[in-house]
Amino acid sequence: MSIKTNVLSDRIEVAFPCELIPLFEELFKAARWCGSGKVWILKNTAVNRANIERFKGAANGLSIRMLELREAEFKVQEIEFMYREITRLEKETDYYLDGYQAFLKVNEDLDSLKRLYQVSWTVAEEAVEKAAAVKQEAESKVNAILSVYGAHELIEKLLSKSRLGRDLGEREAVKNKLFEIYGMIRRDYFLEVEMLNELYTASWYRLGRYKLSEVLKKLYKNVKVVRSVGGE
Repeated sequence: MSIKTNVLSDRIEVAFPCELIPLFEELFKAARWCGSGKVWILKNTAVNRANIERFKGAANGLSIRMLELREAEFKVQEIEFMYREITRLEKETDYYLDGYQAFLKVNEDLDSLKRLYQVSWTVAEEAVEKAAAVKQEAESKVNAILSVYGAHELIEKLLSKSRLGRDLGEREAVKNKLFEIYGMIRRDYFLEVEMLNELYTASWYRLGRYKLSEVLKKLYKNVKVVRSVGGE
């Protein structure tokens, strides 16, 4: 899949796969769709010409979004740990009722932690909302990247016995293509889509037990951000 542009004196016509519409609309708020020509129309300005180049590489920003998601999820984990501590201290409070001094110490810690928990709850809710929003955006952009390389169609073909039958040569070619896409995404976007590598290394017996719906879900869950082509 490719992005095609036609620069005219008064406008710029842009054509691209529908999977990239969210990325496009994020950069071009005033774009107009031309149904007859099946292109998006922009004014021919220096800003729009520059933004077209940004659009072609916009998916690179996904790495930053994924890191933000990890940070937000880490904050949620901290709050969950704090809640577990409250539960533990409450149990200790009950246990030490016979020892008044011990009870006072545990209860003091419990009250202090509860106050901190109340203050942090608002932060936790914001972190959860941010994590959900970032996750949704990240999955959308991962989907756009995979669509550029036609990964969905290849996966469906690989798992469809009716389309490949017993032609092991053709099935092996599809596996190799998926591994090639895995490498290109890692090189160009600094992302490791682990499910692509798993499909490549899986035996034919194991592949026969895969369900397409489950594989497509794992495409978004098992994504890692890497710092460079050479390592984590």
